[in-house]
Amino acid sequence: MDASAFARPERRLVETTLFTGHQNEALLHAARDALCGAALQIGYTLISCDDWGLLERINRENLDSWLPIMRRPNSDGWFWVGAADADGRIVATQAGVLIDCGQRSFGDRLSDLSFFYADPEREKDVGERCFCASDAAFKTFGQFCYLTAGWTHPAARGKGLFHLVGRVVRLLAMGRWSPNWWGGMVAPGTVPQWAEKKAGRRFLEHRPTILYQNPPCGFEYPPLHFMRISRSALFLDMQAVIDDARQS
Repeated sequence: MDASAFARPERRLVETTLFTGHQNEALLHAARDALCGAALQIGYTLISCDDWGLLERINRENLDSWLPIMRRPNSDGWFWVGAADADGRIVATQAGVLIDCGQRSFGDRLSDLSFFYADPEREKDVGERCFCASDAAFKTFGQFCYLTAGWTHPAARGKGLFHLVGRVVRLLAMGRWSPNWWGGMVAPGTVPQWAEKKAGRRFLEHRPTILYQNPPCGFEYPPLHFMRISRSALFLDMQAVIDDARQS
């Protein structure tokens, strides 16, 4: 693999990520090695990037296989992970955005659009609104890592990249922020991808409870299911990743 394909200032190799000083340092490093090794075995290198504009550009270039991503939420922290092929092309992504739900729940922040804007009444688009009827979302407080922008190029599908990249996002978010929760909004068509045997332990509402509408964007978002993952579930999942790597 041509190393110059990854010699870009906005990209970092996930395999070089350090969790020095973290309470769970050994487990996080072992999970990092297992996930990066799994990606290399199927021909991909994992990178992380803080450039949201680049993620949006990749999205625009692949709208034939990827729905338009929502605007970046109102946050002070975000990053995305990509799987790069031998030529350095990104063929799978997923992003993590830190949402502060310390004083107001995830459901509250969706409902008044402070999830997206520092000043919703002034900044929101005409007709933009979000209706949330999720009891779990209204009971979700603390630091929340919002998972979004999950995509795999058609040529790279069927290899498990969606969940591999997703686990890396959750792992790196643990190292960066130690959030209380990970989760997001799941479209009905992707609900089967979040089955526990594929995604690990998680809570996923059986019916859609979130309706986001933004007419000016020109895309009608479907009703969405609320999904979240706890810290204990994350650590159990990472240990399972490590155990699987040792047995293979």
